[in-house]
Amino acid sequence: MFRTPGRKVILFAHYMERDVWLFGFAVSIILLIMLLYLHSPLLVMATIVNICFSYVIAYFIYRAILGIKYFPFVNFMSGGYSVHSAKQYTI
Repeated sequence: MFRTPGRKVILFAHYMERDVWLFGFAVSIILLIMLLYLHSPLLVMATIVNICFSYVIAYFIYRAILGIKYFPFVNFMSGGYSVHSAKQYTI
């Protein structure tokens, strides 16, 4: 009745789990470096809150004000916005 997952699903789950661990490790290293540099946990938390709120505001501007359905979250996370996607989703 139930089918076992195929090789693609198992391989995808394996790589996703590995990437999540790598992401968590990278975030923890970045937070540790920020903490060592700034000497203030409050300032580190304020910086993280500021970054999160900037994504919320960007999402609001995209959806509510500009009416663009596509939000390039991964492009924002990578720090760049490709010219191709900028031309593709202009009004």
